[in-house]
Amino acid sequence: MVYVLDGNGAFGLATQTARMLQMQAGGLPPLLVVGVGYRFDPAGDAGVQHGAGRSLDFRPSVDTHSLERTRAAFAALGDTTPVEHGGADAFLAFIEQDLKPPDDQTLAGMSLGGLFALHALVTAPTAFRRMIAVSPALWWDDGVIFRGEAALAERVDDLAVDLWGSAVWRRKTERRTGRFQTWRGWMRRSDRDAIPASG
Repeated sequence: MVYVLDGNGAFGLATQTARMLQMQAGGLPPLLVVGVGYRFDPAGDAGVQHGAGRSLDFRPSVDTHSLERTRAAFAALGDTTPVEHGGADAFLAFIEQDLKPPDDQTLAGMSLGGLFALHALVTAPTAFRRMIAVSPALWWDDGVIFRGEAALAERVDDLAVDLWGSAVWRRKTERRTGRFQTWRGWMRRSDRDAIPASG
């Protein structure tokens, strides 16, 4: 089973990708794709509502400066949708306790959803067997995810989790697999433009 965050937009892409990978020799086994998305008020702006939902659910901490900027942007649009940060632990608890059965699971997210996937990894490392973090927002709250990773490294030596990730920085892409530590070293490079683009 694969749980795809931002299910309103990413579910179709995820299911089609799974189908294509299953058609290859030795490809994916049969699986169920679950899109985790948001219900929208038809009278409001779906994009704003989606942004507010993921702003709360995917961010593990509150960044006051970012929160003030987002609220100001919504106000400039005349939208009164409430915006909050720091609900990642509650969202993870919902997924673990209410949504998923205890089984061999995968969690996939991109951008803030990728940040949430990594937050799930460092706060509940046994919740999922596999994690996919596509261009995760590692910059969030001055790299708070790296502090979480450091705390996890103090508690455990190894994880029974497969992590796949990709990151995009200044229009250059490099894929990294394996340990989360690899990302830490890569993202802290002082000359990010020196990162080679992958084909």
